[in-house]
Amino acid sequence: MLAGSAPYAARAGQHIDEGEDSNVSILQMSLHMDAPLHFFKDGADITTAPFEVMLGPVRVAVSRARG
Repeated sequence: MLAGSAPYAARAGQHIDEGEDSNVSILQMSLHMDAPLHFFKDGADITTAPFEVMLGPVRVAVSRARG
């Protein structure tokens, strides 16, 4: 995580109580990725690195605060 950045931000998106069809929460998380250019003199920069190779299966973990 970058110094000074928040680990995540959560906010309400829509509410059934306000006439919407569903309740929606919006969760934003930071992502840091180094392009090959970061390590290799002739590597691709982040604008030309193939984004599709970074997509795939994920694992979701639920963590609840105690207290």
